[in-house]
Amino acid sequence: MHPLLTALLAVAAGDAFFALQQTGMLQTVYLVIAVMVGALFLTLTCFTFPLQAMFENPLKTQLKNAFLLAFTAPGKTLLLWVIALIPVAAALLLPPVALQMLGFLYVILGASGPVFLSSRILRDLFDRVNGAPVIQTEE
Repeated sequence: MHPLLTALLAVAAGDAFFALQQTGMLQTVYLVIAVMVGALFLTLTCFTFPLQAMFENPLKTQLKNAFLLAFTAPGKTLLLWVIALIPVAAALLLPPVALQMLGFLYVILGASGPVFLSSRILRDLFDRVNGAPVIQTEE
């Protein structure tokens, strides 16, 4: 992972940790900062790694393009956030017994499912950015 992404993750985790230790207004400030930095981290990871797989550019350009794509298609960005957070939400919200029953299936689908869904969404976005003709099927 790139040092910038690691630093963003460390700041978000550190702020969330400090927020749990505080009370009142200081807790709110730490939580807001943690959420904002976490959203920035999630946006970068949702777009930077697919951009690296698709195009050969320096990392600085990839990060800039990730921000531009995120703001160009905010609906797709929110959809990518939801897809990326589904396995995390399932792990937090499902009882441990359900996770034990799902076991290996949860591990496999929790890793590959979001990547597959994200690739389907990003393929259309990259085709539109590249200027490739979008093929629409008649139904």
